[in-house]
Amino acid sequence: MKNHWLNKKDTIMAKKKNDDIFNFLAKATKAEVLSNTTPVKYFIDTGNLAFNWTCSGKFMGGGIPGGRITEMYGAEGSGKTYWGCNIVRGCQAIGGIPVYLDCENSLNNEWIVKTSHIDLDKVLVFDPSTGVDSLEGCFDKIYSTIRNLREKDAETPLVFVYDSLSASPSNDELAETQKDWNPDKKDQPGVRARICSKEFRKLNTLLEKTNCTLCILNQTRLKIGVMYGNPIISGGGGESLKFYASLRVCTSVQKKIENKKLKTAMGINLKVRNVKNRCTAPFLEAEGVQLFWKDGVNPLSGLLTALIQSGRIETCGAGTYQVLEPWAGGAEIKFRASKARNDIDADTLYKCPALVDAKDEQELRDYISIFGSAIGQSANEENEEIEAKDEADDYA
Repeated sequence: MKNHWLNKKDTIMAKKKNDDIFNFLAKATKAEVLSNTTPVKYFIDTGNLAFNWTCSGKFMGGGIPGGRITEMYGAEGSGKTYWGCNIVRGCQAIGGIPVYLDCENSLNNEWIVKTSHIDLDKVLVFDPSTGVDSLEGCFDKIYSTIRNLREKDAETPLVFVYDSLSASPSNDELAETQKDWNPDKKDQPGVRARICSKEFRKLNTLLEKTNCTLCILNQTRLKIGVMYGNPIISGGGGESLKFYASLRVCTSVQKKIENKKLKTAMGINLKVRNVKNRCTAPFLEAEGVQLFWKDGVNPLSGLLTALIQSGRIETCGAGTYQVLEPWAGGAEIKFRASKARNDIDADTLYKCPALVDAKDEQELRDYISIFGSAIGQSANEENEEIEAKDEADDYA
């Protein structure tokens, strides 16, 4: 019987011929061989290492994906505007150009400098007085900004933070409050949904081609009359954003942080969960992410459980943990941490920067130093955390 198996020499020659064919076709048709492509070229830092991991599967160097659409949604008071400002800082950190669509007139310059550490001279802002008073106006500003920048600069990352989709009326809705308001005009349901479906479909292709990123902030709403299933939805825009977003992140408040003596609100303790993710595993979540109203986010909060879930550390005793390989680099590295606090001491990370994907100790120190005030508040014994009930907790 004739042997149909190729010998080793024939196998090598066949593989080389096959590679040549793929390279020829890629060049002739202007395609790319899949092994030469990078699904996400860069990520934009959120300011919290556990949040970064939830979005990208990376700690340092992670965050929301560049060149894609991301939706961050949650109930009121869950820090959405703050996270939007942190995305602005993350964009500035990679030398990008951030654009903030402030549809809610919510920005306070003094506050965002102190909490998100933003360079105000390097942020472009649109508010309702400059053309983002409607849904169509916001998309027009996105397109015109991309077009004008790319005529002068073809490479610098451009990041849009849209705050917020649920606050943007359509032109038709806006006209009802102006001089041409017609009390007899019948409502046209689905207008905003149709606009969003059309625009997100176009943006989904345009963003990657032009090296642009869109982060949309959205507020949750409660469906009326729902007896079974999840009544919580992200508001505005219909269902299209769910399909076109590469990443969807839900934030919910777990606890409130108060000063024990003054009984004043200092911040919130959050749970962050990705409900859709095309960049890493879906349904990753980080708990215990601390956000202080006057000091910003603690970048180390929520980190302990994130590292356990990622398989980088394991328990080796009551309150004692050990770094696993290859992150330990051949050394036996053990440390103590409190699961109730759910963070890791910075000095422990300096001994093993690879644990959070840092190149070396200095890179990690430079990153953490920005958030020194928030880390200090986290360690302040005058603060306490009080259980908070969030409407999304029952369904997240």
